[in-house]
Amino acid sequence: MRTQLQPQPRRFYFTIPSINIYDWVVACGFTEAKQLAHATWGTHYRELQWLTPDRHSEVKLPHF
Repeated sequence: MRTQLQPQPRRFYFTIPSINIYDWVVACGFTEAKQLAHATWGTHYRELQWLTPDRHSEVKLPHF
């Protein structure tokens, strides 16, 4: 009998440049991450840009 491994929760990073937001959600997959981001930032969801890195240390924030 084979058991499927459940994906481990991880952070998905995103930005909303027009309101100067850098944030993340913790989810097991990208679809769940999109749902969570929409629940919080629904009014700005069309502007949301997903960041590729998996770890916070890899996120390159702009210099202000």
